[in-house]
Amino acid sequence: MPPKRSLSLTIGASLVVLASLVVLAAAPPAAKPTEWAAEGEMSDACQCAVFCPCNFLDKPTLGHCDDTIALHLTHAHWGDVRLDGDSVVIVSASKEGQRMVDTVGDLVFANFYVSDKATPERQKAIVALAKAMMGADKGEGPRFSSLDKVHVVPLEVSIASDKNVVKIPGKLELETAPIASNAEGKPVTIANLPSMPPFMSENVVRRSSTYRYTDDGKDWNYGGRSAQSATFKVDSHMIEAMTEPQKSPIEPKPRDPTAHHDHP
Repeated sequence: MPPKRSLSLTIGASLVVLASLVVLAAAPPAAKPTEWAAEGEMSDACQCAVFCPCNFLDKPTLGHCDDTIALHLTHAHWGDVRLDGDSVVIVSASKEGQRMVDTVGDLVFANFYVSDKATPERQKAIVALAKAMMGADKGEGPRFSSLDKVHVVPLEVSIASDKNVVKIPGKLELETAPIASNAEGKPVTIANLPSMPPFMSENVVRRSSTYRYTDDGKDWNYGGRSAQSATFKVDSHMIEAMTEPQKSPIEPKPRDPTAHHDHP
């Protein structure tokens, strides 16, 4: 004869189950991902020889990437926050022997610089947008590195056909110009680079005249090295579609060895 369960244990177990159900019922639904869209211009520079071999799936000229990328948004929003005309600059470095494009999310460091003229709401939103657009999700949301930092600074970003300028007083001075292809002065452009996402236009090949970065213990001086620019138009739905895992093809069912098969 099975032992009798005590009434107190039975009531206690029932109360635990009831309490769990109440907690589950009261739990808020999972938050919907923020919808966003961005259209604008990108200017990038690194310490590689012109033109950066990383764009062709090769290794960086000096073994790693010391990179600065500026995003200027002509039309953009993060949820309900408008970001038209705002800019963000990201300075980062890859580990030795690695390309930045392969290791976003696991870079050595990443410093995000936002304008002191933007509201705190816009400063936070543009960093979130940049991470969603170009970062990698390592389980806790998109990031560039485990040491992502945000700095509010006086920020100048000017992107034009003849000269791109990015300045942060006392920290960064970057100027790049396109490389002309012929006597007419038309810039060299490259389409379908394997390293570039599909939402960016063909690349304009550039060279830095000045690339000096002195912040956070770094002292870079890479004038005369590789640079590039492109336009982009992207939104949260495009990124979601790009990052969805590919469905495996349907595998054929294994043949039953005991079944009779007719052979011609």
